[in-house]
Amino acid sequence: MKKLLIFLLLALSLTASAQTLRVSRNRVHHVFAATPDEMRFATADGMNTVTIGSVTYNTQDIDSIVIGTENMADSSVFVTYNSNGTADVVISGDLAPYMASTINGQDVSLNADSIFQKKISYHLSGTATNGSFTMEGEHSTNLYLNNVSITSSDTAAINIRNGKHCHIYISGINHFADGKNGGQKGAFFCNGHATIHGNGTVNITGNARHGYRSDEYTVFNEDFTGNFNILAAAADGINVQQYLRIANGNINVRGNIDDGIDVGIKNDPTKSNNGQMFVSG
Repeated sequence: MKKLLIFLLLALSLTASAQTLRVSRNRVHHVFAATPDEMRFATADGMNTVTIGSVTYNTQDIDSIVIGTENMADSSVFVTYNSNGTADVVISGDLAPYMASTINGQDVSLNADSIFQKKISYHLSGTATNGSFTMEGEHSTNLYLNNVSITSSDTAAINIRNGKHCHIYISGINHFADGKNGGQKGAFFCNGHATIHGNGTVNITGNARHGYRSDEYTVFNEDFTGNFNILAAAADGINVQQYLRIANGNINVRGNIDDGIDVGIKNDPTKSNNGQMFVSG
């Protein structure tokens, strides 16, 4: 592997057209802007390492390095669920030093260091028959759902745990179902507050408790023209704390054991519109 890396360093020095460098290990891929001075080699305690930007790799852990011209925006993550029961995560080079990634089959967990305060864009696609998506950190997010289907056996299908504002962009047809015996609050869970955009469809099945749950407010924005369907829920179809604003879109709730829509009240009296629901458009 070390000989391969040295060869690549020489190739980068000679190939002016190379624009990106993709480093892959254990189905996690980091995409860097490829400039020659970003690769530094070292040997210590019998271990060979290479440092690209601020990320240091054990050369024995690297599956491949590919020189290319990928067009990947900064602060972005792409998660693809594959038909063979695996998942791939691609992380932009600027974010790579701050993002811890865990993939177990089709369970994907991403945790951004609190030092990283830029907005991160997550793009989800593909089908997971036994998987999940979890994000953590202290950053605001964009979450793009593009024809993604996630069914979990023991936790939430979507688990947004960063407690910040999340803009959710829906395109295509998307399906989410959680595990019946898990302790999650909803099949689609947002620890913070969410604003929903787009023209696609979301179908949610809440097998453990609620279908959709947010611990703060949720807004179905004016530019949401799609469908938000709760197909079944063991408790409430939609459970939102603080307030719910519906300005557009088609919202359908059925198969719920408790309330169709439940808007709770935060204990903090300074929270705006506490316990209220607004419907317009």
